[in-house]
Amino acid sequence: MSSEEPTLTFPAVEGSVRVARKSVRGVMAGWGFGDELSETAELLVSELVTNAVLHATGSPFCRVTCARSSTTFT
Repeated sequence: MSSEEPTLTFPAVEGSVRVARKSVRGVMAGWGFGDELSETAELLVSELVTNAVLHATGSPFCRVTCARSSTTFT
């Protein structure tokens, strides 16, 4: 993906959870992150998109914005 902070848009339907996970994995790979971090990002996106699909109202779409940070934790 060419954008520094890509925003991914999905229909607010159950099948979008799988597509969102795969899309975020692609973004993570494009940024050069390894499997462990990519798997964590996929899990978080899966939970968030599932909650959006099940509980959010008002829009037929859900959006995921991928952003990197230089913050490190020890």
